[in-house]
Amino acid sequence: MPEFKHHNRSVFYDTLGAGPAVVFQHGLGADRRQALGALSELRGCRVIGMDAPGHGQTIGGSGPYGFGDFADCVLGLMDHLGIESAVLGGISMGSGIGLAAALRAPKRVRGLLLVRPAWLATTSPPNLEIVARIGHWIEDAGVDQARKQLEADPFYAELFNTNTNCAASIAGVFTRPQALESASVLHQMVDDRPFSSMGDLGEVHCPTLVVTNESDPLHPMGLGDELARAIGGAQHEVVPPRYTAAADHQSALTQAIQKFLDGSCV
Repeated sequence: MPEFKHHNRSVFYDTLGAGPAVVFQHGLGADRRQALGALSELRGCRVIGMDAPGHGQTIGGSGPYGFGDFADCVLGLMDHLGIESAVLGGISMGSGIGLAAALRAPKRVRGLLLVRPAWLATTSPPNLEIVARIGHWIEDAGVDQARKQLEADPFYAELFNTNTNCAASIAGVFTRPQALESASVLHQMVDDRPFSSMGDLGEVHCPTLVVTNESDPLHPMGLGDELARAIGGAQHEVVPPRYTAAADHQSALTQAIQKFLDGSCV
């Protein structure tokens, strides 16, 4: 598996396809397979997905973790691959990483793909509170006890009855490779933010696609609405729900991103 060194850490990544670069990042608690799988049907581009520190094969330990650090890591990957500029973005946390990178190095970002964003300009968004709690539970009591605490949590219990697939995605953090070692990445990232104010988004001038869906309590559609309004000229595409219509969601996501890339960035 290809890797590169960033701040004396081995960071693992993978690529798919050929053509102009699209550096696409996974969500919190996931890994590069999520990112690459989401864009596996795209044509005419080279999709690059990286295991962020504390995720997948990229060892993280206790951190510290933050959007700025992860954005620098993505830019370091581009340096390693000799990529001067690329389309950046990702799913949930990955979309925040793409935004953070665009604000740090705007000349290196040809476009942004912000899929199911979960953060705006405030730390500890309420939609992600359960994820932060899990991180603390694992640190305090270990994976098995934290799982029991999650099952007893009222919010999770209600979600399990009303949106089983969303509940399963939350519980998936217990089976990730670094569930215990890098538990702190869960609450540290929730406690961070990709930009400091909504006004910062006025500095984003590259073509931008925001993709949202309904029936997704972790990624409320309203957050995507706010992002799209704050980024001048951003396109906003609503696709079928990820947790209740997965196949339709994936098909619509591929179509929306392909159209955006063909028309704006590639």
